Amino acid sequence: MKEKIKEIFTNWDETLIWSCLQGVMGEIHTNATQDAAMAILGDFAFFAGKPDSDLVRFKPENCNQDFIILVPQSGEWARLIEEYYGNKARKVTRYAIKKEKDIFDIPRLEQVIMSLPEEYELKMLEMAEFELCQKNA
Repeated sequence: MKEKIKEIFTNWDETLIWSCLQGVMGEIHTNATQDAAMAILGDFAFFAGKPDSDLVRFKPENCNQDFIILVPQSGEWARLIEEYYGNKARKVTRYAIKKEKDIFDIPRLEQVIMSLPEEYELKMLEMAEFELCQKNA
């Protein structure tokens, strides 16, 4: 069973899911046929596999919170979530950052910095820059 569930979450690189799969924290819940699963940890629930409306409706007994972030693996999962929760749900886009070790090319960044004209400044992304980025598709 465990291998089948791991396969459902294959290529979904989320630390919270890994923690649930490893049994370190959180829980994994499946439907009867075990072709759909929900990894739940804290305020997050990740839905994967074949979309299943019963799993979207399921609330674990030990989950006594009124707020949870539901993360669909696909558009079909998102549709089921929106269908069931209606106006109780609010759709938000979240952008992930790569988590792999050594994925960032520091020498390339240094090369780009050195080639910048003097009038440019490299600095941390703050709210003003974030809001400007959001205006671009």
